[in-house]
Amino acid sequence: MKRFAVLALLAACALAVFSGCRDNRRDGNVVPATPALRAGRAGADAAGQIRMGLGVVTDASASRSAAEGQAGRARVSSYYAALALNERGVIVAAWLDSAQHDVEFDGAGALLPLPESLLTRGELGDAYGMRRASPIGREWHEQMRDFAQWMVGRTPAEVAEMALSNGRPAGADLTASVTINVSPMLAAVARAAENAR
Repeated sequence: MKRFAVLALLAACALAVFSGCRDNRRDGNVVPATPALRAGRAGADAAGQIRMGLGVVTDASASRSAAEGQAGRARVSSYYAALALNERGVIVAAWLDSAQHDVEFDGAGALLPLPESLLTRGELGDAYGMRRASPIGREWHEQMRDFAQWMVGRTPAEVAEMALSNGRPAGADLTASVTINVSPMLAAVARAAENAR
């Protein structure tokens, strides 16, 4: 059964990563920083190149073993960040998304019905359903769009130093628009910056 649980977990990881590769243009998470990118490219010959990086952080700590009366679950949460940095290391465009998928199995290790949808939170858009539970009445993709926009004009180091309270933004410039835990996303942003080429 252990071997099967590991295989299920690996399958969930693969599904989460590939679902993050879908076309996300419809979700609005891509920050409209095209003018900044164009300006960066236009001045690339004189001032340096735009570097781009992708970062993915995956966590499976919410998985659980099967127990009597309870199915086992391989839960994989992945956080994606893509950055464009100018020659000074300043973020000129950013994209953020996340996916959480469960693969459940019974006590004998047999797979239970797989999820019908493997969309990311950004792809789900309003269908994700966070608006009704949000203290500011904003959906997940809206909050991530504003968080990505906040990052534009800052360096990854400045983003990493942002004020947090229990993983949530604590600075007055973000508290009105972003109330979710951004700590995993910050790890993805840091990895994207490290991978920038």
